[in-house]
Amino acid sequence: VAQSIYNETAEGLALDIGTLYITRFNDMRLGISINNFGSKMQMRGRDLFTFHDIDESVYGNNEKIISELRTDEWNMPLIFRIGAAMPLINQGMHRLWITADGVYPSDNVKMANVGVEYNVFEILFLRAGYKDLFQGQHREQGLNFGTGLVFNMGSNLAIHFDYAFQSFQHLTDVHHFATSISF
Repeated sequence: VAQSIYNETAEGLALDIGTLYITRFNDMRLGISINNFGSKMQMRGRDLFTFHDIDESVYGNNEKIISELRTDEWNMPLIFRIGAAMPLINQGMHRLWITADGVYPSDNVKMANVGVEYNVFEILFLRAGYKDLFQGQHREQGLNFGTGLVFNMGSNLAIHFDYAFQSFQHLTDVHHFATSISF
């Protein structure tokens, strides 16, 4: 994991651990994960170097001694997530999934997310969801929606095109476009 601000950087190692369990009850899926389990981070860089006179009261002291400002270390935000997904409609070539998850970050308030995906013929996907439920005045996001197309090329080869729209309270709205190939 790396973060940079102007000429300063912080680096660390992090591990994400998770599991998915597919139940026998209506193909329900239960999952849990822990994200950002890892080392502390600390900013370092050339802008933290400065000149310092150790004792200004001593005449002839060198005022050009290079020193380095030390920044505090911090933990990466540990995130525990638990979620579930289940098809409400699973008939022929039509599938409607409902999903929900609870997010418990170490550096923020708890939140929940819900969503639905309607799948037609494994080709067209329509998605909608709501993020940051129960955050009250801390809520940054709200309604999100998207769509996807899958073109099967045969022999387990498919091309995916996805679009998503995210609304934000304090930032401008975001449009995501993605293309992927699965084989």
